[in-house]
Amino acid sequence: MSEKKHVAYKTWKRDSFFKKDFPFFIELSRNYPDKTNPEIRFKREFWKISYIPDSHGDYLVNGRIYKYSPGTIILTHPDAETNYKYQGNQMDCWNVLFDFNMIRDDLSDIKDDFGFFSVFRRNIPENKRDSIYVLKSDHEMKNLILSMNKEFQQKDAAYKICIKASLLKLLILMMRQSAKFGFSMTSNEVVDHVDNFIQENFREEFRLSHLARLLGLSATYLCRIYRRETGNTIVSKLKSIRLNNAMNELKNTEMPISEICYSSGFNDLSYFYRAFRTEFGQRPGEISRLRR
Repeated sequence: MSEKKHVAYKTWKRDSFFKKDFPFFIELSRNYPDKTNPEIRFKREFWKISYIPDSHGDYLVNGRIYKYSPGTIILTHPDAETNYKYQGNQMDCWNVLFDFNMIRDDLSDIKDDFGFFSVFRRNIPENKRDSIYVLKSDHEMKNLILSMNKEFQQKDAAYKICIKASLLKLLILMMRQSAKFGFSMTSNEVVDHVDNFIQENFREEFRLSHLARLLGLSATYLCRIYRRETGNTIVSKLKSIRLNNAMNELKNTEMPISEICYSSGFNDLSYFYRAFRTEFGQRPGEISRLRR
């Protein structure tokens, strides 16, 4: 669902919340509709997990509206433009603020840059990574948030280690939840994810089941969404990207045709020749001769 274009921005600064030696902050905030300006959109200099224990309303993100209800947990990218619309007289929300650098090394073995953890990718276009995950929490997630708050308030010995461990576990549980129940994405966002994945991985062996799992969808449903929205199939899109890459390398490199074929993601040279001629009306050798 879309919303009207907003008119103002505000950026929450990390120095307002973090100590220099520990980029983490947690609090329970109490929000009131009459004290909230619906025309402002907020960005942050940090990542944020929001846990909403007992309220209903709308979370406005990048021109779209996401519904929240009691037990909703949300992971938000710093650059996402956000605000809330509340139902009722107040809305309580646990805010967990952190810098990804504090846990980066611990997550280095999780090969999920395109899936859930793509939200932690900075300095790349928005359409090449996720900006938000809206999920239904469970009892374990709630307890981890309460545990982090207790450690943060009491600051007992080794409290930073305890908080870091709880944050890591919370993020992994959220990743599993997103894979199990599917992401909160529109059909257009699904298409964007598929196109991005193919563009970044076209040289590798493609498995539709793997892509569907990353998106938390069945392979059949994923193919149906993609074809409905684009009029094309995922496999045809992949072939087109591979062929265009081959064409570019034929024009601009001295690589042998067979090497270009395999480096573009094809594993059958004769099929590559047929597909290339069908797509471009020329044989690969005719293109390579033009650069001589």
